[in-house]
Amino acid sequence: MGVRVGACRRPFRIKCERMHPGGLIRPLFHPDPSGGGDESSSSGRKRVIIAGFELKKKLGEGAVGVVFLAKQLSMERLVALKILQPELARDPSIQERFLSEARLSARLNHLHIINGIDCGIDRGYTYFAMEYVDGPTGQQMLRDQQKLPPQQAFDMIREIADALIYAHGQGLVHRDIKPDNIMITSGKVAKLCDLGLAKKVGETESKADSRAGMAVGTPHYISPEQARADRNFDGRTDIYSLGATFYHLLTGHTPFQGGGAMVIMAKHLTETAPSPCDEDPGIPIVYGVLITRMMAKAPEDRYASAEELKKELDAIKDTGRPLAPVFRGGTSCALPKKLLGARGGGQTTGSQTPCAAPPASPDPSAASASAAAGRDGSGKK
Repeated sequence: MGVRVGACRRPFRIKCERMHPGGLIRPLFHPDPSGGGDESSSSGRKRVIIAGFELKKKLGEGAVGVVFLAKQLSMERLVALKILQPELARDPSIQERFLSEARLSARLNHLHIINGIDCGIDRGYTYFAMEYVDGPTGQQMLRDQQKLPPQQAFDMIREIADALIYAHGQGLVHRDIKPDNIMITSGKVAKLCDLGLAKKVGETESKADSRAGMAVGTPHYISPEQARADRNFDGRTDIYSLGATFYHLLTGHTPFQGGGAMVIMAKHLTETAPSPCDEDPGIPIVYGVLITRMMAKAPEDRYASAEELKKELDAIKDTGRPLAPVFRGGTSCALPKKLLGARGGGQTTGSQTPCAAPPASPDPSAASASAAAGRDGSGKK
C-alpha cells in the first residue's frame, strides 16, 4: 500500500514464531482467533488453515499485512494469501478498503493484472487470496541488479501501460504505480498488483482519504495532483507515476531524493529532475523524451490516455521514433541535454545526435528525437 501523509506513523508489525523445523511462519495475532484452524498432517507437521487455504511459508510483510504462500485446498493450487494486520483490522474503514481491493482484483481479468481469488474474514483473520506469481517485484529486481537494462525496463513499462488501458476502461485509477507494485512471472510477464488505493473515476472519496491535507500515493512516484490532494483527477495520474517508475528502473534511483515524504512531494510539484539519459549514455534518448512527457507537471500536457501512451510505446518499439512532438513545457523530468541547441535556446539542430532506438528496433540508426521535434517546425508542443 502507498504511504499516506498525515496517517498514523507508528509501524504495525506481526510478531512471528517458527512452528516447525521446516520453517512455517505463523502470525501470532492478538487477540488470537479462537477455535479450530490447525490440523496435523500425516507427517505430524502442524498445518495452519485459514478459510480453506493452508499456509506454506511467509513471502513478505509490510505495514498493512503479511503475505503467505498458501495452498487452496479445494482447487489444489498455490495462491498468495494476504492477511491484514490485526491492529488495522479493528478499524472498519481500513478493513473494508482491504476487502474492496480484493473485490476489485476479482473483477479485473487481464494478462497484466494480478487476479483476485477470494476474500473474507475467518476466525478474526481478514484475508485476501490472489494469484501467486513465481517471480520478483520490480523493487526486488532493483535491489538485486541496482538498475535494469533499458530494453527490459521498456518492455515492463509497455506491458503495464496495457494493464492501465484495461483498468482505466473499467473506470478505475490505480493511484499507486511503482516498482513494488509490478511483479514479473517466471515467463517474464509483467503484472500490476495492489489495488488498495484504486478509485473509481468520479467516486466520492472515502473517509480515510478525505481528511484535510492528506495525499494518497507513494511520495517518490506521486503525481503533482495527488500530492496536492486534488479530488478531481483521472488516469493521467497513473501515467505520471508510471513515468517515475520508468525513471527508477532505468537509473536505479527515484527522480527526487533527500528529505521526508513532504519534501519529496514538494519536489514533484516544483522541481525538475535531470534526464536519465544524462546519467547513463546507454539509455536511448527516445526514452528520456518519453519520460519528459509522461511526467509533465500538468495532466493536460501528458499523454491524454493510457491508449495514447501505448501507441507511443508501440511506435518506439517498432521504429525507434516517438509519434508525439518533443514536449518542452513544465515537467518533473528534463529533456536529455543532447536535445538542447548549441545556443541554449532549447531548439534542436540539424546536427543533433539522434535518439538511440531500443536494441530490438528494426532500424536503430533511423531513431531520432530531433526528427520528432521537427514535425511541428518549432519543437514546441
